[in-house]
Amino acid sequence: MKLPRITTLCTLAICISTGISTGIGADAHAQQDYPAKPITLLIPYPPGTGNDIVGRLVGNKVSTYAGQRIVAENRAGVEACA
Repeated sequence: MKLPRITTLCTLAICISTGISTGIGADAHAQQDYPAKPITLLIPYPPGTGNDIVGRLVGNKVSTYAGQRIVAENRAGVEACA
């Protein structure tokens, strides 16, 4: 029995995507020590404001979950995606 061409192409695409995702997963598994240095949390507001306080509280909580030191740095006027 000969399979239709679309079935063969779909099967081939699934096999290739499975192979690619398996390779990517192996590379990601090797980087367990990331990040190796402290994470800088940029707070785009002046120190002492409500946003600064909330940013530092969130940074401390994330630090406990991530197991990595987070340094909060205030830079007034910094854009969110900078």
